[in-house]
Formats: sequence, structure tokens, C-alpha cells
Amino acid sequence: ADVELRPGSRVGGDLIVVGGGLSQDPAARIVGDVDVDSRRIDIRREGERIELERDIPRSPRRRTDPRRYAPRGRTSILLGAEGTYNRVEGLPYRGGARIDWRGAFNGRIEAVAIARTAEPFDSILDNLGYRVSGRFGFGEDRLFELGASAYDVIKPVEDWQLADDEVGFASFLLRRDYRDYYGQRGVSGYVSVSPSPSFRITGEVARDDERSVAARDPWTLSRRSEPWRPNPGIDEGRFIHFRARLEYHSRGYNRWSDMPRWLFRGEWEVGYSNDVRLQPLPWNVRGPVPERFKYGRVFLDLRRYQPIGSGELRIRALVAGDLPPEGSSALPPMQRRLSLGGPDPLPGYRFGEFTCNDPNAGLSTAACREIALVQVEYRGGLNFSVFDVDRDWARSAGGSGQGWKQFRPDGERTWFDGPELVLFADGGAASGPLPPLLVKVTSSNGLRFDVGAGLEFGSLGVYAARALGGSAPIRFTLRLHQRF
Repeated sequence: ADVELRPGSRVGGDLIVVGGGLSQDPAARIVGDVDVDSRRIDIRREGERIELERDIPRSPRRRTDPRRYAPRGRTSILLGAEGTYNRVEGLPYRGGARIDWRGAFNGRIEAVAIARTAEPFDSILDNLGYRVSGRFGFGEDRLFELGASAYDVIKPVEDWQLADDEVGFASFLLRRDYRDYYGQRGVSGYVSVSPSPSFRITGEVARDDERSVAARDPWTLSRRSEPWRPNPGIDEGRFIHFRARLEYHSRGYNRWSDMPRWLFRGEWEVGYSNDVRLQPLPWNVRGPVPERFKYGRVFLDLRRYQPIGSGELRIRALVAGDLPPEGSSALPPMQRRLSLGGPDPLPGYRFGEFTCNDPNAGLSTAACREIALVQVEYRGGLNFSVFDVDRDWARSAGGSGQGWKQFRPDGERTWFDGPELVLFADGGAASGPLPPLLVKVTSSNGLRFDVGAGLEFGSLGVYAARALGGSAPIRFTLRLHQRF
């Protein structure tokens, strides 16, 4: 039979596959040797025994593709895209090498050079970057892990909304980049502890030089005569960052799904700088400027996935904003600010509709100090006969997409199934320096709501949403991944 190892899978010994193939996710782990013989074998059952239907020539088992299934380690050459297509880098390419090894002591060392394809650049150095990293784990399933890295990369201001490939396709096909970016050069190190496969705590310290970068003019498939949206400047300088992260998921099993019932991600960040150059912004956007720049920031994301019959109810609550350390009144720098709007997470509104910024300043599309968000959706299958066989097989094999892979931190995959009908409603509020978020939420015009419906074919979805109140139009959105 075929064997599929999904994210989080672990085989404690050897794995032998006879009469089928092996599909292994990079996050799955095999401790022992891997042998695969894909020849189909005819068998018959004799009581409790399984016997060959006919004699076949015997041959010693061989390990297939040792570069992928090496039991102790492997070396890889890395060539391909680094990140996604955007208006600052174009399509960034990487070239380098990676060394992996596993066992009671496992790890990875990786070094890549990054070439950016957008033009024009002021110098060849603007067109190059790098990333060197290493991680070392101890114990089964990386119970304890240490890591360090050095880098010169382009970072997004907000990466929690649309997925990387959705931003890349919108940029390349439609000349619409839904993110802002800044340059980051520095070093970092972290310690991570995972008492169980469902729970992980990470502490990180980083020293970063952060700088503004300008939008370039990369080639796009359409609207090539239109200018790109300007990339706003940031608060430049040298920062020391301390971060603490917590990730938790509880897996719930039913007939169709092995997805988590609860999912929580939280991050707390404190940053310092004695050498910060602030962007000139109005006082109602900037807030008070202290003598010593010291800020705090928290990001909390809680989700519940509840099967209801053959359907499913999903609920998400997200709160993020500044949490200043004792003795400080500084708000986070512009590259740590937040915003709300469409196409995610409020698809009934325009992109960047809630940025807490002065429209006349035009310097940032994310200037909010705090946001609060609640999303609710119900999904259920539409049973057309042409999909019945494929759908039943896909669900029994985990192909419905309701597995842990859609929550993997290293990105999401696209997959096809369906169709499913999705009904949803979203509510959110955002606050600048004044007034605080509590005032915005309790005021009559602080919260914003939208409702909508969509059809999903696996990870692909088409949605229609409308903002409540006024005469807002219906907005349509095409997504490569489920909303959450």
C-alpha cells in the first residue's frame, strides 16, 4: 500500500513500504532506515496468513533516493525562490547549501545568498542579501532546541493576513501588492522547549539594523503602465529585540478530520533603541516621543474548530497591540504597527481602510497601535455526484485539507477538493495613539462588521462579502488558502 506521512508524524524505528510509494512531509520524522519497493504484489488470505498469489523473483531491499530518505543526514543544494514576488524585490532568488542530520542529536545548517530581480537598484549591494542559520535539537521530537542566524533580508510589515503566495500572485498578475516592506540586517539566537508535540515555548533575542526601502518597478503580467503603490518609510535605527512565543494545539479526531480542535499562538516582544530616526508623522499618528525609545508589543491568536455533523464551525479571536514596558510610553515603531481591511481579514472593506493614519500624510498603510478581531464561519459540503467518489476518498485519506498542514509555520499548500459552502461574519476595531481601543470598541462607530458567503474547492475559494451599514458594495475575493 501507499504510505503518507503528514506533518507531525513520527516513526520510531525502520519503515518498510512494499507494493506502494512513500509521500513524506518535511515536518515528518523517521528515526530508522527507510526501504521502499513499489512493485505491486498479488496476495491471497489463508486464514490469518497472507500468502503470495504467485512466485516473484526476490531481490534485496534497496533504499530509494538516498538524498531524501538518508537515515542519519543529507546535504542539499538550494536553488529557487526566497520568499514571494513583491514590488521591492521582484522575485528574490536564493542559492546555497543545507546540511541536515537526525538522531538523538539533530540539526540543520543552512547558508544562502539572495539575489533580487527588481530594477532599478542604486548599487549591486542593494540587489544582494544573505541568510545563514543553524539549529540544533536534543531529545526525541526536538524536545529542546537551540538556534542562531545572521541575515540581510527584506521583511514584510504585516505577514499575518494574506499568505505569501497570495501576495505574490496578486503582485505578479494584477500589480497589486498588499504588503509593505523594510530592510533588516542583523543576528539573532533562540531557545525552544517542546514538552509535548502540541506545546512549544520559544525565547529569542535579536540585534537588528532596520532601514526603509523603496518600491522598484518589477515586471507584471497586467497594468504595466500603472505605477506601483509607494512603499512607506519606517522608523530606522538599531534595535535590540526580545521575543517570547507560545504555540499550542489540541488535536481532535473524527471520521473526516485530524485537524486541531484548539489552536493558540501568542508572541510578546520588547524592543530598545538608542539610535532611532523617526518618520515625520502627525502627533495623532505618532503619539508622544520619549527620550529613550523602548516599546512593547503583544500578538494573541486563538482559534476553535468544532465539527457539527458533516459541517464545521470555526471561530477566531485575535487581539494585538502595544504593551509598553514599565516606565515607557513609546508606541511601537511604524514597522510594528497594525491595520485592518480587505481582502483579509475583513473582505467586505477596501484594502487599508482602517490604518489609523492621516490620509493627507500618506506615509504608512499600517499605523494602528491596537486591533481586535473576531471571525466566525460555518462550512458544509455540497454533494454533487461528480465529486462523491473523489471526496470520500480524499476525506478518508486526509485530503480534505482539514489537517495540520494548513497551520504549519513554514507556509501553506494548495490542494483541490469540494465544493464546500462557507458562510461567515467578521467584526473588528482598530485604534491609533488616541483614543485607546477600549473606547473604540464600546463606541457606537468603533466596531466594523461584514458578512459574506463563498465556495471553496479545497484550499481555493471564491468569496463575496459586504460591509454592514451604509451603501457599501459587494466585494469579491479569490483566495488560494482558506481564510483561517
